[in-house]
Amino acid sequence: MSTRKALSRGKRTGDGLAALQHLQCLHLVFCDRITDIGLRSLSRLQHLRKLNLRECCKIADVALQTLATLKQLQYLDLSRCESITNAGLKVLPPCSTCSACTFHCCDKITDVGLKCLAELHQLQCLDVSGCDKITDVGLESLSKLQQLNDVNLHHCSRITDVGLRSLAALQQLENLNLRACREVTNAGLESLSSLKQLRRLNLCSCNRITNAGVNCLAALQRLQHLDLTYCDKITRAPVMKMLSTLQHLSELKLSSSIRV
Repeated sequence: MSTRKALSRGKRTGDGLAALQHLQCLHLVFCDRITDIGLRSLSRLQHLRKLNLRECCKIADVALQTLATLKQLQYLDLSRCESITNAGLKVLPPCSTCSACTFHCCDKITDVGLKCLAELHQLQCLDVSGCDKITDVGLESLSKLQQLNDVNLHHCSRITDVGLRSLAALQQLENLNLRACREVTNAGLESLSSLKQLRRLNLCSCNRITNAGVNCLAALQRLQHLDLTYCDKITRAPVMKMLSTLQHLSELKLSSSIRV
């Protein structure tokens, strides 16, 4: 019997899923008629480890009460479930086995919600890209999750250098996406230079960064992927110096105005 099930753009409402009690992986992407009531049947799927509810637009906070009962759940994607709020995140138990959560464009989530997520002691990967109400206060909450290794803050436009000082406490961090975090400056990169495990860094459209910030990146000796597109204050010379230092760098993205 298959332990995986994928449904998309369907009219399923959750009926019948309860019979698949050995299911481990369930994708219900774009199933826009599924509601909180339909998801109640998932509480019987106690072997479920991966659940993708991306763009199931009728799902709201009540659904998270059901999901909190799934004791083996490791991966949860609620991208563009725009009715999810901080109140829903409060019901997720601290003992949850969930190690990866995606809340892309769940724009009702604020710093209060991040404080709730910081109680998920197994969390390693967090995507809150497009949650533009999140500020530095929320990142301070995350700083206690020492096992976090992947954080996506793309278009969290209120994040500043103060928040990056909090992220610098995450010494296991390998992947960090700060694309379009336009308040980030060289001071923030100086804080990030202590992240010795960092392998992937996206600074696209962080257009307050200058050559001094690029010099800070030379300390990231394990860096493999770096995106500096639309960082228009950067010039060629510091980039070339950085390239001579970062021996593991395999991918570098620059704007066309910078010729290497």
